[in-house]
Amino acid sequence: MGSPLTDFLDLIYPNSCIHCSAELSQAEWYYCFRCEAEAGFNQNYSISQNQLTEILHGRIPIRYAHFMLYFYRNTVAQSILHELKYNNNPDIGRYMGRIHARLLRDEANFKPYADTVLLPVPLHPKKLRKRGYNQAEEYAKGLADVFKIDINSTALVRKKYADTLTKRGRLLRWLTLKETYMLERPQEIAGKHCILVDDVFTTGATLERCYQEVKKADIKSISVLTIAFASRI
Repeated sequence: MGSPLTDFLDLIYPNSCIHCSAELSQAEWYYCFRCEAEAGFNQNYSISQNQLTEILHGRIPIRYAHFMLYFYRNTVAQSILHELKYNNNPDIGRYMGRIHARLLRDEANFKPYADTVLLPVPLHPKKLRKRGYNQAEEYAKGLADVFKIDINSTALVRKKYADTLTKRGRLLRWLTLKETYMLERPQEIAGKHCILVDDVFTTGATLERCYQEVKKADIKSISVLTIAFASRI
């Protein structure tokens, strides 16, 4: 039981579902069970053969890849990403990272290699100051909590500021991103298995451009994990 003050505040400001606004029970976090059932969780737990690996084939020599949610408009997946990116709620990113890691651990018997490091897709310093956190890094923290592996947020940096690329096609995204990312500390990831981590996959141009920089460090191999998959290819 909570304190009288907590109970009073819960009565006035109930903890509600981020998608449908229904009041949450003590067993529910961020979204209700009903919305969770309609969330579009990826039921394919293969990390070597799925829609993400198929799209990245021939573009990035990935060891494995996986996403947790299919992104559709007006679904809880959209509400989760909106809450993470625009509602000053980094905790939901770490929560989704823990959920994804546990699903992979329990359903796919996935265990990262000992020399694995998580590489969150970086934000430009201007956007990082405005938002206060990198949503991909918060998601990576949740993955790291379960897998007990390191996060590196300094080797790969974003040098060029650009507005959202969500509505741009693959070619335009690639041209925009051509000089956006830079590998600054290759010694920190050399010889390691690197997992590029992002919040949502659309065309793959961002991950492809990041890989072009990361591979300069003579890494052992590369993989990809994302919260959501929204490819229009």
